[in-house]
Amino acid sequence: MATHVALQNPRTNQIQVIKVGFSWTSFFFADFFGIPLFLRGLTKHGLIMVAFQLVRWINANQVVWWINASEAEKTPGAVYAAPFLLIVTLGLDLFYGFRANALAGQKLLAEGWTFAKPNSSEAVIAAATWGYPLPKEAPKRSSSEGQGADVERGDDVVDKLERLVALKQQGLLSDAEFAAEKSKMI
Repeated sequence: MATHVALQNPRTNQIQVIKVGFSWTSFFFADFFGIPLFLRGLTKHGLIMVAFQLVRWINANQVVWWINASEAEKTPGAVYAAPFLLIVTLGLDLFYGFRANALAGQKLLAEGWTFAKPNSSEAVIAAATWGYPLPKEAPKRSSSEGQGADVERGDDVVDKLERLVALKQQGLLSDAEFAAEKSKMI
């Protein structure tokens, strides 16, 4: 099951939910003039894809010309570039499949957005995945001892989740082991 995290704009209180992990939409459609990237607010990356698609389009026209040209006019440059451009396209699709959601989240956080629920497991996973430090909140003091224990337990769970995410990123935990340990804590 996919993990989604809510980010909040502190000035407008607008909430935006971003998926943590692989983006199938960006994987399949980023090479269609970067539309998923523009929709995520990643203008620079969208423009890179538009420029790359223009290069591919020009190359495709050269290949068509080459096919229809006489033997004396043929030069192999356009035909040799086509497989290279296809490999680069697949590489960009994979890159944006893996990174588009993280880039969008990092962009919003850099613009001053914050995690709507900074102590949630989703925020901890997103922060660890995106390489963004979570702000440490001071534990709330309460007159009741039971409530104080809940705050300490919540901080303990967040710390354990941060350690689990670090272990998973290092490859020491599989996805199944990570999910099992996370469900035990929550």
